[in-house]
Amino acid sequence: MDRPYDFESIYQGPALVQYKQAVVPWDIGEPQPAVVALESAGAFSKDVLDAGCGVGDNAVYLSARGYRVTGFDYAATALRQAEQRAEALGVAVEFVQSDATRLDNLAQEFDTVLDSGLYHSLARQQRAEYAAALAKVCRPNARLHLLCFSDEAQDEFPDPHRISDTELRNTFTGPAWHLAEVHRDTYVTAFTKDYVEKQAGGQFPSLDIRTLTFDAAGRLTRPIWRLAAVRL
Repeated sequence: MDRPYDFESIYQGPALVQYKQAVVPWDIGEPQPAVVALESAGAFSKDVLDAGCGVGDNAVYLSARGYRVTGFDYAATALRQAEQRAEALGVAVEFVQSDATRLDNLAQEFDTVLDSGLYHSLARQQRAEYAAALAKVCRPNARLHLLCFSDEAQDEFPDPHRISDTELRNTFTGPAWHLAEVHRDTYVTAFTKDYVEKQAGGQFPSLDIRTLTFDAAGRLTRPIWRLAAVRL
């Protein structure tokens, strides 16, 4: 079913029971390696918006690297955790609660936007609204870096909505956005190999673990699209 997720419930805990998960799947306790690679390649500049920032590890990392960072999320529980992580590390990040399809609560414009896992969590009818809302809070020539789960995954692992590159290209091609590139990349999850092996046959009865890939730390990785677009 094409629907948004109840992230507030996930961060509070009850939805983890509903989805039979022991961890918040995207909370790896550090910035996404793909985000670190983007920053090392010079992909970020000046005022950065972390869209769907969750518990804030990407935002905190970018702030520590010298950018002025604002993170927004709809889940108040996630934002409280993000504020605690930023405070613990002594970095300044502004965290704002906002609806991704409106972004009415953002008072400034941005030079760079990071979306690490928000787009693929939106229902289909929300995605064009989200792209339009982002355009309104971006300065001309601002750059968007978006990471979302790919429909090229061939296994039976229960990802959120898997997105085609055609849909991405259609969403970010038009009067507001110039699509610069779409590449394959990898996203690291909080699911360990041990966790997945224990769940195979139970929560994931049709899953063949041999079809999955894990990083050097034993964490499940997922194929993603890495999109770059420029605000016109």
